[in-house]
Amino acid sequence: MRLLFLFAVLSTPGLACSCLPGNSVCSAVNERVVFVGRVIEGGIDSIRQNPWHTKPGVAKFEVLESFRGITKNVKTVDVQLIGRNGMCASSPYFLGRTYLVALTPHNGVLQDNLCFNSLDLEHIGDELQRLRDYFSGKKAIEVRGFVGVAQEFPNWGSVHPIAGAMVTAVGTQTHSTLTDKEGWFRLSLPSTGLYKMAAVLSPFRSERAPSTEQLIGCDTQAFALTINNSISGKVRDRLGQRVDHAFVGLIDLNWHPKRITNEAWYQTSSTRGPDLTFTFTHVPPGRYLLITNPEGPNKALPNQRTYYPGASSRANAKIIEVKGNGQHLSGLDLTIGETTQFRKVTVSVRFSDGTPMLTAAARITGAPLPSDGIEWKGHSSTYEKGIATLWVPADRNFKLEITDEYRRDMGGPFTFEYPAGTSPIRRSLLIPDSLSQSSKAGSDK
Repeated sequence: MRLLFLFAVLSTPGLACSCLPGNSVCSAVNERVVFVGRVIEGGIDSIRQNPWHTKPGVAKFEVLESFRGITKNVKTVDVQLIGRNGMCASSPYFLGRTYLVALTPHNGVLQDNLCFNSLDLEHIGDELQRLRDYFSGKKAIEVRGFVGVAQEFPNWGSVHPIAGAMVTAVGTQTHSTLTDKEGWFRLSLPSTGLYKMAAVLSPFRSERAPSTEQLIGCDTQAFALTINNSISGKVRDRLGQRVDHAFVGLIDLNWHPKRITNEAWYQTSSTRGPDLTFTFTHVPPGRYLLITNPEGPNKALPNQRTYYPGASSRANAKIIEVKGNGQHLSGLDLTIGETTQFRKVTVSVRFSDGTPMLTAAARITGAPLPSDGIEWKGHSSTYEKGIATLWVPADRNFKLEITDEYRRDMGGPFTFEYPAGTSPIRRSLLIPDSLSQSSKAGSDK
């Protein structure tokens, strides 16, 4: 299952809502025109085009499946695209790709604008069946969702799932299910209607009463629970002085999520306040490690990663156990690592006529060191004159992958491996004319 919404804003304890942040297939039921279509004209039709800086225009769709607002005899429709540069891409549609399109006409004209509500079918998975069930009038429904730990300042990847929580829906009868190891659940209900929804698991608690929801057949629910556990400490430099704005990661040894590239879940905190303390709140029962500079080292934070206690290596790290509720562990201090030396990696991507390609992505994966046991990740794009620059720790072997940010064919794969070293690296790519023409670009890969 791959749900298309972000759950990283579970900052309100007991939150339950049917319209979560981000696009989901369920948001389509609020629009007057809903269909599945393939772009056959318009949109982004060449790898030379940067979707963020391309005049949107009109996209023509071949209608593959109509749910609402388009009669069966209509084979193609035109959608006027009204975009804005900045937070939302000027054109989200690529020639040859298939989308779930959901919009409401304006003055009789089909328009998709601003942040665009449509979804690439490749990213939807089995979610499309939920719309089919809804529009076919299927009586039985399925509610899907997530249960996680409330966070004061959540960020992507930081919301910790709660496995084994019981999710209940009380209507004329009570229906229940348990969340899986990643906090997701599916709950089958006999019909649409009013249900009182709740999620519970001791010793977690919700700070609001169960809410009554009108479930219509394509519903997504999210629940945030709290727990009264915390972990705190300070970060010191090599001379024993406290460090301000040092980043610390809390690694969960019991959970290995699919969506995060590192080996385990982690949340970050930083030292701040008068006493320069880092604090993790609402920490679920489990086994943890503390690590400094978890997303480094980089040019801004050049210190090597170290583990608690002090400046330990991964092999000598002490496991921190949190049990039950009401446990507050303080004084778990760490010491930052030695300063890292970096090497410069420059990637240049151009078309055969010398025009820079502004949408190439350079991604680097550095091999784990024995001292930290975690891969190093780096990413840069060529939006500046077709050149991407990265600074890679000199003590790591690494792999460089060059792709298009929008999954278009560049003629690759382009993957290169390098041993550790200090000498600068420059890699240049030339994209052939055959791939920069509209007849090839934009197709599904």
